[in-house]
Amino acid sequence: MPRMSGYKLAQRLAAKPEMRVLYLSGQPESTVVRRGVLGEGHALLQKPVTPIALLREVREVREVRSS
Repeated sequence: MPRMSGYKLAQRLAAKPEMRVLYLSGQPESTVVRRGVLGEGHALLQKPVTPIALLREVREVREVRSS
């Protein structure tokens, strides 16, 4: 995205209470957490990721939202 980072986009989307955020990152989880990227309602999936793992995580995030 030329004008906005994924983090900034997630911040804007997270302003809507019904919105969930799933981050995909090649950075170690400790780095992502230390930078304060993960907010309430945000999930993290580490790269590389298989299609099955991505599908499972998306389902999980959706289920949490609908609970």
